[in-house]
Amino acid sequence: MYFQILIACILSLLIHHQDISAEINAYCQDQQGQYTNSPPTLPSLPNSYHTILEANFHSGTGDNGIAETVNVEEWYSEPDNFGKVILQDSFGETTLYYDYAHNQLITASLKFSDEKTKCEVSQLSGSSYRFIYGYRNSSSGGRIYSVRDALRFGAQFNETYIGKEPIRGVVTNHWRSCQHSTALNSLFTLDTYFTSLDDWSPATPVANLSIPVRFLVTGINTQAGTNFTNTYEFIKFEAYLNLVEEQKFLTPSGVYCPGRAQTKPLPIMPPQFTYKEEITYPYRGVSIVGNTWYDSRRNLVRYDHTPVEEYGPWFTTNELTEVHDFNTGVSYVTDNRIGNCSIVPLAAAQFESYMNYTTGKSTYLRIISSKRLFHSSGNFYYEGQKTVRGILCDVYISYVPNLYSKNGPGTLTQIYYTSDTWQEFSTGGFSRLDKFPVQMIVKLDNPDSLEDTAVYNFFDFTRQSAVNEGVYDVDQCFDESNKVHFIMRFPGPDAAEIQNTIASIPIVLKSIIYNELHVSPLRVQRPEVVYDLGGLYVISTLLEKPPNIKRYTQDGFLNTIIGADHAVQKVASVQDCSTQCENHADVICNSFDYCSVEKMCLLSHLRDPHVSMNSTGHCQHWMRNVPAVNVSEPSLSEAKIQLTNGVYSGKYTFVVNGRYKWFKFIATSIRYGIARDKERNGDSEFLNLFSYKKNNVILLNNLKSIPGIAIDDCARRCLQEASFDCQSFDFCYKIGQCLLSNIHPSEKPNLVTNHSFCDLYSRNYIDKFIVSPGKASATKSDVELINIQSSEQCAQECIKSTSITCKSFDWCDDSNSCHLLRTHVLDVQINVTVAHPSCSHYSRKFIDDFKLMEVNETWKLEDGVLFTSISAWQCAKLCVEEESGNCTEFHYCDVDTEPKCFLRTRNMHHLDTGQVIDQKWATCQRYEREYTPTGRQIQVKVQKIVQYVTKEVTKEKNVGLSTGSVVGIAVGCAVIGVLIGVGVILIINKRKDLASDMQLMVTPESYRSPSD
Repeated sequence: MYFQILIACILSLLIHHQDISAEINAYCQDQQGQYTNSPPTLPSLPNSYHTILEANFHSGTGDNGIAETVNVEEWYSEPDNFGKVILQDSFGETTLYYDYAHNQLITASLKFSDEKTKCEVSQLSGSSYRFIYGYRNSSSGGRIYSVRDALRFGAQFNETYIGKEPIRGVVTNHWRSCQHSTALNSLFTLDTYFTSLDDWSPATPVANLSIPVRFLVTGINTQAGTNFTNTYEFIKFEAYLNLVEEQKFLTPSGVYCPGRAQTKPLPIMPPQFTYKEEITYPYRGVSIVGNTWYDSRRNLVRYDHTPVEEYGPWFTTNELTEVHDFNTGVSYVTDNRIGNCSIVPLAAAQFESYMNYTTGKSTYLRIISSKRLFHSSGNFYYEGQKTVRGILCDVYISYVPNLYSKNGPGTLTQIYYTSDTWQEFSTGGFSRLDKFPVQMIVKLDNPDSLEDTAVYNFFDFTRQSAVNEGVYDVDQCFDESNKVHFIMRFPGPDAAEIQNTIASIPIVLKSIIYNELHVSPLRVQRPEVVYDLGGLYVISTLLEKPPNIKRYTQDGFLNTIIGADHAVQKVASVQDCSTQCENHADVICNSFDYCSVEKMCLLSHLRDPHVSMNSTGHCQHWMRNVPAVNVSEPSLSEAKIQLTNGVYSGKYTFVVNGRYKWFKFIATSIRYGIARDKERNGDSEFLNLFSYKKNNVILLNNLKSIPGIAIDDCARRCLQEASFDCQSFDFCYKIGQCLLSNIHPSEKPNLVTNHSFCDLYSRNYIDKFIVSPGKASATKSDVELINIQSSEQCAQECIKSTSITCKSFDWCDDSNSCHLLRTHVLDVQINVTVAHPSCSHYSRKFIDDFKLMEVNETWKLEDGVLFTSISAWQCAKLCVEEESGNCTEFHYCDVDTEPKCFLRTRNMHHLDTGQVIDQKWATCQRYEREYTPTGRQIQVKVQKIVQYVTKEVTKEKNVGLSTGSVVGIAVGCAVIGVLIGVGVILIINKRKDLASDMQLMVTPESYRSPSD
């Protein structure tokens, strides 16, 4: 009821003096008060304000009378051409939004009885509520009234000053006007009370502002003959609108107003992006965290998440990675804890799948567009700006009936995008998105239940114009028999010429390959670019296509299809039937029926069943998840042939922008069977004998190429190489290529150059010596070498020397001279070195030729030679220098006894537990000899000879230990037998290497194809 009263009052205030009768003049004359002759200036009103007032309405008497209070809150802005009013009485609350730019009045009504807000949109220019703020036409559209017209106060209303009067204790200036409304048959006076500037300071920061305190409307309805009195008490009046107040212009949060104009377009989402999300279900107290990668250009989506409960189809709470391929209708699901991968049909329930349920018919799955991924339908409209997580956001709202199922509930969605002034610095770099989502709230039709609410918070939203290829890695879902590794060669300029664009080449070439082969992008895995002086090399892996049956979804047990395009007899299984559907030459097959009893396969270009024939109950209907294409996807073997033909016919070409010009690359050769995923670093005993230079190679000096092996095996092959003296090897870890060389980097450092995917390993000689910096031998050297490039090369010369038995050397870097010596610091007890500022003395570490096999085990000391009171290092030296050369191991015993060194040339008996120990038994560490002085591994294994008498030679503590004092025991013909065996092994290895050499090789300096 109060709305009619309010409108009546406002309508009456709008009516200006027209042709009024004497009766009207008489009424106004009767209402005149005692006026002053010197009125103050009319108050100056602001063009924007916010006010809270109490409106009291009183009219008539008895049952027909009205006595009611309405609370009113207003926001008015002439510059923004917008107004809002909230009216509250005992029944509920109504909010009016005045959108003059779009000529819309939005009415949101909330009844206290049901606490449910309803929203309606009507034409503002034709609404009776337009008179609150007025409506006038202009060249730019509808406009709100000026503030004086809106408040009905000003000179145009012929205001008469009455005088000063206290209102609620506030000194005010009292003004009066007499007005008439023909529409409501009303005559009335309007008494307005504004604060007196001379006597009162209102609570406003605006200086010299007189604000309204009370408006009093007193009048008569001439038709009904009833009097009315309406009093408006201004409780609060602010002559400005701050940011918080401006947000009051928004419609109630979460209230959908159908038909509302789109005042701000939805942000345009890029076709490729990634984000992290937290999905909160308030009613369950559960949050789910996930990562999403979206690529509508290639029809791929990846979603990482952890299921809250063990529900189907996975029945696990382990973290899952799902890669959805909308090119084939297949999903790849990996359990990241267990590591297993499952290939399954693409499901309609995926959040990024789109299927039109409202048609009543099944249809194909399609990847949802980037716009629809967050905007499930096109009826979103701009709601205004709100702050979420401290971020100022533009808010959009939508209501969609039957979003998730044909007969399901409607869904209300609010999505928050960053405002125009916001920027995000993501972990992937500065996000170039103008807008990105921050939060989304989804509610089902029952807004009173928290159980129907989900809150999505989005983080680290990043555009990815070039998506990381590793994101969609499904390589682990296929075993090695279902994949082919290959490397393509693209001759061209030095990589430095295209360094800024080289990272984009794998993505470009991958796109060329899968489009040329007509395969899903997922089948071309992990492309990467490497390069050397010969040009670029692209390494990648081609996968088998997923099982055909996984491209289809079963639609229960149905009858046979009438009008099937083709029938195939004697089909053994439903899997074979899916293959028929996939590969049939005459039918673009989108569904099939398999009848198990009849062993019959019926193919159709349609997806849905037709009218049924006589029911057999034996047939299953299978529907393709995504539409079929004219060209069926080739198998791995077929794709490999096409790929090879494409390379040698020049189909694989691309252009990149270099530093100064564009370069065109054409693939000239391809090689299969490379070994990917080889470890770059190893930890074997063989590899420990080599020094390492990352991303270096020796050019033009590879004598043998061994493909498809690991780095530790490459080191072993170098040590065991019999056809030449292997001094170094290049290991190309990207393809598992081992390149052996007889050149040591210390000999020809000018041959060492950088390489993008190979590392250089060289024989480690210097580590076999102990260095004494600033020292040199006190005696003259036995051999002097000049033009030696490094201490490493000098160490190599010492170990490989045939002219003397080199035990130490001096390296003088000022003269690049190398001085080889027969003597060792352990040979004598006096100082054998003197100070020398530009030289360093190196002595052999003989113990490096041995490996510690057992620690603190008890052994019977026989079949060997015994020394006492020496160190383990001296013991190793004695074994190496043993006269017969048959010392294969030694025992060093220093536990609870005088140190003993036992050089063994026969196998010994290990003491059984609990056996009594006599003087011939001792607790020792056993060292087994592995290498010769040149680093070659010891292959000799002596036969077991029992009960030889041990010969004991006791050395006094201070006597020098020369090789002449060592007595050797020859091993005999057993050594010859073993050497023959070793020779046979080397011949077999040599033949294997020759066979490997016949294969296609990749070397640092060139790439050889079968036709080269």
